Order: sequence, then C-alpha cells, then structure tokens
Amino acid sequence: SNNTRLPTKKELLSLYKSPERHTWTGNWYWTGDELDSERAWAVVLNVGDTLHIPKQYHNHVRCISVTQ
Repeated sequence: SNNTRLPTKKELLSLYKSPERHTWTGNWYWTGDELDSERAWAVVLNVGDTLHIPKQYHNHVRCISVTQ
C-alpha cells in the first residue's frame, strides 16, 4: 500500500472555495464514494457540485495521504 486513497465527496467539496483548486487540471474528479457497483460519485470543482456517474467514464483523480 502506498498510504493514499481517493478523497470523499466532503473532502473534495471542501476544495471548492480553496485557492488550491485553481492549480488542478480539469474540473471533474472522482471520489472514493461509490453509489453502487457500477457508479461512483464525482465532484465538479468549478461549480462545487456532486453527481454519480458510471465508473467507465474518464475523470481526473487526486489521491490524498492516509495518516496512520
């Protein structure tokens, strides 16, 4: 394990008002939250919204460190 994971919806949404968001490439990012076996939640950072979409879609990922 590399001690990283996908962020939750709540964690990614917290970046919506953060200046750090403007340094990321793209607006759509996967979260680690799944709706079911075929769909997961994504965050649209430029509008601060979430939606569930099929996992085969191509979105950005940004892993966060897991603290031990």
